[in-house]
Amino acid sequence: MTRRRRIAAVVLLAALAWTSYTLRRAAIASFFTDGPGAAAPAWTRDAGPGDGAASRVRVVLLDGLSRAHAAALPELSRRCATGIDTVIDVGFPTVSMPVQHALWTGRTQQQSGVQYRIGRIDPPPADALPIRVPSSVAVGESHRDIVHSFGFARTEPALDRDEIEAAESEWREGEFAAQAEAAVASDAALAFVHVLRIDEAGHAFGGASPEYAAAAAEADAMLARWVAADPSPGRTRWFVLADHGHREGGGHGDAEPEIRLVRACIFGDVAGPLVEPTPVHLVDLHRALADALGLAPAPDAVGRTLAGAWASPELDATLPRVAAIDRGIAGLAALAAIALAVRWLGAYAIAAILWPCVAWLGVAVVHGAITLSNPVVYPPLGAAVLLASLPGFAVLGTAMHRAARRVGVARAAAGLLAPGVGAWLGVAWLAGVPQALVGGPPPLVPFVSGWASVLATIVAGGFAVAALVALVAPRREDGP
Repeated sequence: MTRRRRIAAVVLLAALAWTSYTLRRAAIASFFTDGPGAAAPAWTRDAGPGDGAASRVRVVLLDGLSRAHAAALPELSRRCATGIDTVIDVGFPTVSMPVQHALWTGRTQQQSGVQYRIGRIDPPPADALPIRVPSSVAVGESHRDIVHSFGFARTEPALDRDEIEAAESEWREGEFAAQAEAAVASDAALAFVHVLRIDEAGHAFGGASPEYAAAAAEADAMLARWVAADPSPGRTRWFVLADHGHREGGGHGDAEPEIRLVRACIFGDVAGPLVEPTPVHLVDLHRALADALGLAPAPDAVGRTLAGAWASPELDATLPRVAAIDRGIAGLAALAAIALAVRWLGAYAIAAILWPCVAWLGVAVVHGAITLSNPVVYPPLGAAVLLASLPGFAVLGTAMHRAARRVGVARAAAGLLAPGVGAWLGVAWLAGVPQALVGGPPPLVPFVSGWASVLATIVAGGFAVAALVALVAPRREDGP
């Protein structure tokens, strides 16, 4: 290879590395956009009667509380034992704002298109339950955009109270618990309390940390005080639930059962005790909440009565699924890439298949399962993924240095990179990345979307490694 061609190959490989990073960042940015509504879950709607309206309804959402930790909370367990103790599938993605949107509107994340939203919903959904209850009040510990997104008649803290977000703020240290207790004790037909400290501890320290357990215990103690403040014990219907759990290392967002399946209890003016471990969907809980408020669900809300949902649980019915034709396209892309590697490299094709596998394994060993719940998926540069992928890059660099002597730098680079690129393109197709990049719906598919991000980082690193090796690779041998 002439010096000019070698330089051209290096420049091309570096450009492809940059392009891979750019496409990855564009795809991740498109996670956080609302999309068009999709079809409702394909189940039979249950028209049976619910439990009837309650004089007061109180909803406490323990943000980020995993099912395992919920089972260990004494006050919550004591209250659950007097009513309905069940499991809720909150749907996908497992992100606080979209999950609450499903709770208050009765539409799944895919139905509404509100899937990975972080910021406030303005204006609030016109058919959300709180906006239909004249005497509704919400109190949020922090992240005030959430409680201000659903049209409560009164919401605390006010949107302009920027100082409340600090952990040592007067609101966080005293006002929140007092305001929540006052809301519970009020004449409001609907009072909602949103506890954030558990989720914050999960993000900062992980779901297996002492700090997470301590935050859950603090929330449990507050729950005891709030229930004690109920002015009409036995006539108020209480709903206590979480919106998602946390990884042991912290993080949430994907469809792992330990994150997506949470504990939910209804107690007060309901018949009990009833322990039902069969999961129902969050939109089914919305139906129970609407019944308690004496409201009809929205026409496109698909929730069933709890009895109907338990009788026909429809497990995983709200999760997006990849069409068979898309799986076929992704498989063909991977197989075609492997075939090209074999044709161009011969025996060196084994290294072409091996290096991305070793890189992937390194990321999984160092950072855990690769899903949208894993924070390693999101950083702009992906430095943590690159560092964990170093063993794979070592395999790539060594194989390219040797193969270049036999087949030339350009063919060695193309053949060795082809399987990784093919796998990335196939996974990106499954996630819907190409459609998202041209303005389509967010590329959010359980597990697959996280894989697409990490594979893009690995492939970008592979291009960069190939560019470096191309600078020093030996010339091709023409003889044996």
